Amino acid sequence: MRLNKVVYSCIFLSLFACSNNEVVENVKSSNTAESDGIIEYDLNEDRIDAVQFNNNLSMIQQNVSRQIELLFQSDSIDIQQNYENTLFEIEINLHELKSYEVLNGEGFLTAITGLMNFYKNELTNDFPELIEIIKGGVKNENELERLNEYDLRFAKEEAEYLEIIFQEQDTFAAMNNIKLAS
Repeated sequence: MRLNKVVYSCIFLSLFACSNNEVVENVKSSNTAESDGIIEYDLNEDRIDAVQFNNNLSMIQQNVSRQIELLFQSDSIDIQQNYENTLFEIEINLHELKSYEVLNGEGFLTAITGLMNFYKNELTNDFPELIEIIKGGVKNENELERLNEYDLRFAKEEAEYLEIIFQEQDTFAAMNNIKLAS
């Protein structure tokens, strides 16, 4: 009986030992051939914060730009509601921008904040007059010309702010080793 236990124990141990060697050999072979192209990265918290900062500012700019576009395409029925929604979106984002800070991000943040302030100033100063024209329907050439002049001036000034934003974003990306999508 005792001999049977010894034999069974030896067989069990040899099977167990063989199975472990096979696993180790498989692991070793898979590590060398298939994983040579794997690159290991250390997580850099500053870089992760910079990427998140860039993404947040970009999203703010895109969302407000969409809202502005919707406002400028509004008809007499939707103009007032879209105007109020756009001002609300700008105010929320200006408030949010005040809480942002990241290493080397001051120029980029200032540029986005400048664009938001431009939008706010335009919509609170000159745009209400245009709302009245749009609500009442364009009645003559002078009103149509007023709308077109405003649109061209707005687009020109907005383009200047956007150019500054793109420059500051490129500078920020270079300083934080971020590759921006084209």
